[in-house]
Amino acid sequence: LPSEGYLMYRTNPLYWPFLFVIDVLGGIFFFWLRFMPFQEPQRILVLRLEMIGDVVLTTPMLAALRRRFRHAKISIAVRPSAAPALAKNKDVDEVIKLQPPHFGGRGSWLALLRLANKPYDLVIEPHGDPRNILVAFLAGNLVWGFGSRGLGFLLNRKGVDRGHTIAKLLQLVGGGSTATKWCAFDDQIAKKLPKKYVVFAPETTKPEKEWKDSQWQELAKKIKLPIIITGQKQQLSIPKAVNLVGKTSLPQLASVLKRATVVVSVDAGTAHMAHAAGAPLITLFGPENPKEWGYSDDRSIVVRHPSMGMTPTVVGQKIRQLLKAR
Repeated sequence: LPSEGYLMYRTNPLYWPFLFVIDVLGGIFFFWLRFMPFQEPQRILVLRLEMIGDVVLTTPMLAALRRRFRHAKISIAVRPSAAPALAKNKDVDEVIKLQPPHFGGRGSWLALLRLANKPYDLVIEPHGDPRNILVAFLAGNLVWGFGSRGLGFLLNRKGVDRGHTIAKLLQLVGGGSTATKWCAFDDQIAKKLPKKYVVFAPETTKPEKEWKDSQWQELAKKIKLPIIITGQKQQLSIPKAVNLVGKTSLPQLASVLKRATVVVSVDAGTAHMAHAAGAPLITLFGPENPKEWGYSDDRSIVVRHPSMGMTPTVVGQKIRQLLKAR
């Protein structure tokens, strides 16, 4: 039954009674799955159909799988837009580009279900989505994941869905280093930038996680170094800043982030890219929990306000703190 550090399910409470009944009945009929013997897998599939930040957060788990199952073929299914996060990553043998029919994607269920025609020895589903769990059950002899959104009875190994994302994924596969990894870089744009600069990364997929244009402008006045603005669409009105919005590929962006003196990012994929590239990072958190998604090492500082009301003065102080610590 679902009892993994939260009240019941990590989804809309309106769904809880329905999911609970399904899980009780499923637990009765599929109890035997928990007792299936484990055999060394030769083919492993990881289903990671969310955004690029989620894929970056999965790289420590992929490294742990490679160390534990050295002779297995490790495949991972990701959105086409997130595939560059795994370019040149030697922990993965195959990247399957797959547009999901859910999570805001426009793919087809038929394409997703085709994975079931390629039976794997082990399928890992890190998100805990019932739809993914069902596909994983059809595609694999063994399924590891989280039952935090329902259908946990289809899992042979059920992890505890609480704590930092990296830590709980590592716990699921037996532990390992928490270091994220980004391997694909292109210096074509970065080598033309000043030797020292601060990156502003204002873009996110959720309006409630954005910082106002006026706040970025005020922060820019407190910074003496050149400012580089990154992203794909969102523009900032900051005089004299170098505007790279919509002008970089992901490997080029990774190089810009890697060379930065400091990166200031909202809670989005760019923050995870910057951390994986080794850049000093300030992450601005709003409604999301930084203990689940953020970083607290000596090169990273989290600034949080539930409604993104942190002041430029506070953020400026954190930038100076990070620079002094280097």
